[in-house]
Amino acid sequence: MSEQVKSGLRLAGWVLLTLALLLVLLASASAVLNKTEHPSLVVRAAGVCGLIAISILLFVSTQYWAKWFVGFLGLYAFKSAFAMVLRPKSLYLQFLLLLTPAFVLCARCVLNNIPRNIEKLGFVVLVLTLGFTLVLDSALPLLIGVTTFALIELSFALGTKAQVQSSTDG
Repeated sequence: MSEQVKSGLRLAGWVLLTLALLLVLLASASAVLNKTEHPSLVVRAAGVCGLIAISILLFVSTQYWAKWFVGFLGLYAFKSAFAMVLRPKSLYLQFLLLLTPAFVLCARCVLNNIPRNIEKLGFVVLVLTLGFTLVLDSALPLLIGVTTFALIELSFALGTKAQVQSSTDG
Protein backbone atom coordinates (compact mmCIF):
# COMPACT_ATOMS: atom_id res chain seq x y z
CA MET A 1 0.00 0.00 0.00
CA SER A 2 1.26 3.45 -0.86
CA GLU A 3 2.46 5.81 1.86
CA GLN A 4 -0.05 8.42 0.70
CA VAL A 5 -2.94 6.00 1.14
CA LYS A 6 -1.72 5.02 4.62
CA SER A 7 -1.36 8.69 5.55
CA GLY A 8 -4.86 9.45 4.25
CA LEU A 9 -6.37 6.57 6.20
CA ARG A 10 -4.52 7.66 9.33
CA LEU A 11 -5.81 11.21 8.91
CA ALA A 12 -9.35 9.96 8.32
CA GLY A 13 -9.11 7.89 11.49
CA TRP A 14 -8.03 10.93 13.52
CA VAL A 15 -10.88 13.00 12.07
CA LEU A 16 -13.42 10.30 12.94
CA LEU A 17 -11.99 9.95 16.45
CA THR A 18 -12.19 13.73 16.92
CA LEU A 19 -15.81 13.81 15.79
CA ALA A 20 -16.67 10.89 18.08
CA LEU A 21 -15.04 12.64 21.07
CA LEU A 22 -16.86 15.87 20.21
CA LEU A 23 -20.14 13.94 20.12
CA VAL A 24 -19.38 12.40 23.53
CA LEU A 25 -18.49 15.84 24.93
CA LEU A 26 -21.70 17.45 23.67
CA ALA A 27 -23.87 14.48 24.71
CA SER A 28 -22.29 14.45 28.19
CA ALA A 29 -22.74 18.19 28.64
CA SER A 30 -26.34 17.91 27.48
CA ALA A 31 -26.95 14.99 29.86
CA VAL A 32 -25.50 16.91 32.81
CA LEU A 33 -27.75 19.88 32.07
CA ASN A 34 -30.78 17.60 31.37
CA LYS A 35 -33.45 20.27 31.11
CA THR A 36 -36.36 17.88 30.70
CA GLU A 37 -39.46 18.06 32.83
CA HIS A 38 -38.37 15.06 34.89
CA PRO A 39 -34.56 15.12 35.09
CA SER A 40 -33.08 11.71 35.77
CA LEU A 41 -30.22 11.34 38.21
CA VAL A 42 -28.91 8.36 36.25
CA VAL A 43 -28.68 10.42 33.04
CA ARG A 44 -26.85 13.20 34.86
CA ALA A 45 -24.48 10.68 36.48
CA ALA A 46 -23.75 9.19 33.05
CA GLY A 47 -23.08 12.70 31.74
CA VAL A 48 -20.67 13.40 34.59
CA CYS A 49 -18.87 10.10 33.92
CA GLY A 50 -18.59 11.02 30.24
CA LEU A 51 -17.18 14.44 31.11
CA ILE A 52 -14.65 12.90 33.50
CA ALA A 53 -13.56 10.37 30.86
CA ILE A 54 -13.23 13.08 28.20
CA SER A 55 -11.31 15.30 30.63
CA ILE A 56 -8.79 12.58 31.43
CA LEU A 57 -8.35 11.71 27.77
CA LEU A 58 -7.89 15.38 26.83
CA PHE A 59 -5.43 15.95 29.67
CA VAL A 60 -3.12 13.06 28.77
CA SER A 61 -3.22 13.80 25.04
CA THR A 62 -2.91 17.60 25.07
CA GLN A 63 0.38 17.57 23.16
CA TYR A 64 -1.40 15.96 20.19
CA TRP A 65 -4.41 18.26 19.86
CA ALA A 66 -3.33 21.62 21.34
CA LYS A 67 -1.95 23.02 18.07
CA TRP A 68 -5.12 22.08 16.22
CA PHE A 69 -7.21 23.70 18.92
CA VAL A 70 -5.28 26.96 18.55
CA GLY A 71 -6.09 26.88 14.84
CA PHE A 72 -9.74 26.20 15.61
CA LEU A 73 -9.90 29.17 18.00
CA GLY A 74 -8.19 31.45 15.49
CA LEU A 75 -10.53 30.36 12.71
CA TYR A 76 -13.66 30.95 14.76
CA ALA A 77 -12.40 34.29 16.09
CA PHE A 78 -11.85 35.32 12.47
CA LYS A 79 -15.29 34.01 11.48
CA SER A 80 -16.89 35.96 14.33
CA ALA A 81 -15.14 39.14 13.20
CA PHE A 82 -16.25 38.55 9.61
CA ALA A 83 -19.83 37.82 10.72
CA MET A 84 -19.82 41.05 12.75
CA VAL A 85 -19.04 43.00 9.58
CA LEU A 86 -21.82 41.32 7.60
CA ARG A 87 -24.52 41.15 10.28
CA PRO A 88 -23.73 42.99 13.51
CA LYS A 89 -25.15 41.04 16.45
CA SER A 90 -24.18 41.07 20.08
CA LEU A 91 -23.60 37.30 20.07
CA TYR A 92 -20.91 37.63 17.38
CA LEU A 93 -19.27 40.40 19.38
CA GLN A 94 -19.35 38.27 22.53
CA PHE A 95 -17.72 35.35 20.76
CA LEU A 96 -15.13 37.62 19.16
CA LEU A 97 -14.26 39.15 22.54
CA LEU A 98 -13.94 35.70 24.13
CA LEU A 99 -12.31 33.71 21.34
CA THR A 100 -9.56 36.28 20.73
CA PRO A 101 -8.02 36.11 24.23
CA ALA A 102 -8.57 32.32 24.24
CA PHE A 103 -6.61 32.14 20.99
CA VAL A 104 -3.82 34.33 22.38
CA LEU A 105 -3.55 32.33 25.64
CA CYS A 106 -3.52 28.98 23.85
CA ALA A 107 -1.08 30.16 21.19
CA ARG A 108 1.27 31.41 23.90
CA CYS A 109 1.26 27.98 25.55
CA VAL A 110 1.72 26.08 22.31
CA LEU A 111 4.51 28.35 21.08
CA ASN A 112 6.34 27.71 24.36
CA ASN A 113 6.49 24.03 23.36
CA ILE A 114 3.58 22.13 24.79
CA PRO A 115 2.14 23.19 28.10
CA ARG A 116 2.98 22.07 31.59
CA ASN A 117 0.36 20.18 33.62
CA ILE A 118 -1.32 23.31 34.98
CA GLU A 119 -1.59 24.71 31.46
CA LYS A 120 -2.96 21.38 30.23
CA LEU A 121 -5.66 21.79 32.85
CA GLY A 122 -6.43 25.21 31.39
CA PHE A 123 -6.77 23.70 27.92
CA VAL A 124 -9.14 21.01 29.21
CA VAL A 125 -11.28 23.55 31.08
CA LEU A 126 -11.47 25.67 27.94
CA VAL A 127 -12.56 22.70 25.80
CA LEU A 128 -15.18 21.62 28.35
CA THR A 129 -16.61 25.12 28.67
CA LEU A 130 -16.69 25.40 24.89
CA GLY A 131 -18.83 22.26 24.87
CA PHE A 132 -21.21 23.78 27.41
CA THR A 133 -21.27 26.99 25.35
CA LEU A 134 -22.45 25.03 22.34
CA VAL A 135 -25.08 23.11 24.31
CA LEU A 136 -26.44 26.17 26.13
CA ASP A 137 -26.06 28.51 23.14
CA SER A 138 -24.66 31.08 25.55
CA ALA A 139 -21.28 32.77 25.87
CA LEU A 140 -21.22 32.56 29.69
CA PRO A 141 -19.51 29.14 29.94
CA LEU A 142 -16.84 30.29 27.49
CA LEU A 143 -16.31 33.41 29.62
CA ILE A 144 -15.75 31.16 32.62
CA GLY A 145 -13.31 28.99 30.65
CA VAL A 146 -11.29 31.92 29.29
CA THR A 147 -11.18 33.57 32.72
CA THR A 148 -10.01 30.32 34.35
CA PHE A 149 -7.31 29.84 31.73
CA ALA A 150 -6.19 33.45 32.11
CA LEU A 151 -5.99 33.07 35.91
CA ILE A 152 -3.96 29.87 35.49
CA GLU A 153 -1.54 31.66 33.17
CA LEU A 154 -1.35 34.67 35.49
CA SER A 155 -0.63 32.56 38.56
CA PHE A 156 2.00 30.57 36.65
CA ALA A 157 3.66 33.76 35.38
CA LEU A 158 3.70 35.29 38.86
CA GLY A 159 5.09 32.07 40.33
CA THR A 160 7.84 31.91 37.72
CA LYS A 161 8.72 35.57 38.29
CA ALA A 162 8.94 34.99 42.05
CA GLN A 163 11.22 31.95 41.52
CA VAL A 164 13.53 33.90 39.23
CA GLN A 165 13.68 36.80 41.66
CA SER A 166 14.42 34.57 44.65
CA SER A 167 17.18 32.73 42.75
CA THR A 168 18.88 36.01 41.77
CA ASP A 169 18.64 37.36 45.34
CA GLY A 170 20.23 34.32 46.92
